[in-house]
Amino acid sequence: MEMNDRLETARRHVRELLEAHAARAEAITHTVGHVRVTVDANYRLTRVHIDDTSIPAEKRAAIEKAIVEAVNAAMHQVVRSSANALSALHSSEEWKGTVGQIFATPDKPVLTR
Repeated sequence: MEMNDRLETARRHVRELLEAHAARAEAITHTVGHVRVTVDANYRLTRVHIDDTSIPAEKRAAIEKAIVEAVNAAMHQVVRSSANALSALHSSEEWKGTVGQIFATPDKPVLTR
């Protein structure tokens, strides 16, 4: 099996393992003062509840919905940004050199440019 095939198999196995463990996570609800939020195992904000009777119920519901949408949109952008940064790392010379040193063997020395 070639190195790329072994790396792909290992990558797939690690991803499956992480996904299986993440599936065991529960949604968490946390309260601070008059605000209660629920976040699911995929780090999505699923519920905001503002327990403040001084705000009319209709306005409170609109605020809660807007908070959920805004937080999830921002988190989505952060995930995409992180993914782009990691993708760029994979093709960088620094990454290639580091990985090359890890997998170098006496019969296959590190490739340098």
